[in-house]
Amino acid sequence: MKKSDLSVEKPSPPVSRPAEPQRMKKFDMAALQIQPRLSVLANAVYPLRLPGSQEFFQVNPDDSFVASFELLEDKGAKDGKKIFIVHPDLADDVAGDSFSAEVRLAVNQASEYFLIYCKYPPREGEPCTTTRINIVEQAQKSWMRMRYVNNNVGYEGVEAGNNTRKPVWPRKSFMEILETSASEYVITDSNHYLIRRLRGDE
Repeated sequence: MKKSDLSVEKPSPPVSRPAEPQRMKKFDMAALQIQPRLSVLANAVYPLRLPGSQEFFQVNPDDSFVASFELLEDKGAKDGKKIFIVHPDLADDVAGDSFSAEVRLAVNQASEYFLIYCKYPPREGEPCTTTRINIVEQAQKSWMRMRYVNNNVGYEGVEAGNNTRKPVWPRKSFMEILETSASEYVITDSNHYLIRRLRGDE
């Protein structure tokens, strides 16, 4: 056999295969969700106030989001009207100056939460009290605003033209919300500046 008849078979080049697509890693989708703004406000202090005359608001209709307190107004506050919750042990210190009220959780259309109050029980000859209670009851179902008319008429309720948007309420209980906000406007000591002022100690 001649050498020329012998042929060395060269190995064929490797066949390139397309890369396998990477499998998507498993994620905890719940952990990837953007947390709602509500969680940021979990420890927020909700002011105790009445809504402005041009502020639409709704009131939480849940019966567990209402509580009765003795309230005291600081009429001499330089930064505007300020309302305090008075501890029952101090009832004698504020007798004649405080008033009983129901406090409820409310929210405006800018998603700002606050605690709204109404004198309760309503007294005869006080249209401001009775009309405010009526508007707060309406606000449990619709966006309302409350504007003052006069002492003879009280308040007038105005319902929003668009009531399709539903409010989102905090997941915390009402007592938890109140406890978070308590340090801001609860009077527990007879040495509080407002009680000292009422006694004439300042």
